[in-house]
Amino acid sequence: MKRIISAILIALLAALAFAAPATADSGDAVSAACAQRYTVQVGDQLGKIAARYGTTTSALASLNGISNINRIYYGTSLCVKVSSSNGFYYTVQNGDMLSKIAQRYGWSTSYLASVNKISNTNKIYRGQVLFIPNR
Repeated sequence: MKRIISAILIALLAALAFAAPATADSGDAVSAACAQRYTVQVGDQLGKIAARYGTTTSALASLNGISNINRIYYGTSLCVKVSSSNGFYYTVQNGDMLSKIAQRYGWSTSYLASVNKISNTNKIYRGQVLFIPNR
């Protein structure tokens, strides 16, 4: 019985490892700005990882393009610390629009959406953390 349970657990862990989503491309601005990465371990929770690195769950989720903070995958490489020399973070306020934020900092809306893994440029929310690359 123990062998069957062990085999099932090993198969489940292997399936989770291979089903993990791809991490950010090394060519985007967030990856380039990442100064420290963390690989998700079995049993990790995004909130605990955020606390360990002195940030918030929402900031860590936004930085890594995670839409569901309760769903992270074993083996995923998360950016937990960024280099401020490549840009800075902006927290979306009530009434903000991505197009206006992009214009304010000299970027196109599509570029800023791409850097922050935003698929709908009309849908940003108060408290969302955006990475603004330096010009």
